[in-house]
Amino acid sequence: MPVILQSDITVTINQRTVHGRKKRVEGTLEVGNGVDTMPPDGLPMPELSAFGFLRIMDEFRLYQRDGSTPLKIAYQEVDNKIVFAEEEVDTLLDGTIQFGTASAIETPLKMTVNFVAIGS
Repeated sequence: MPVILQSDITVTINQRTVHGRKKRVEGTLEVGNGVDTMPPDGLPMPELSAFGFLRIMDEFRLYQRDGSTPLKIAYQEVDNKIVFAEEEVDTLLDGTIQFGTASAIETPLKMTVNFVAIGS
């Protein structure tokens, strides 16, 4: 079955604010098309320019929009990927994500998640 690609992520910016030299961006990510499945090692993040940044993203947080899906979502900074699991995820001190016994998500995926990003 085909997997979701980086091009299957749509970034929508809802609010932008500037604090000194930093930009704070809030918006939504539309992930998947309802046919493809999640790559087992995570989904590469869109380019910085999709979030309105030119140089660096200092912070990135994802959270579920309505809690209607049982999937847990996290941003893995070390690999610059979005990862999904069917259970709680924990971020280790080295920035990697620990899933415990999470199974690969083999069902087609289409979901919307909110994000907050800070960068320049």
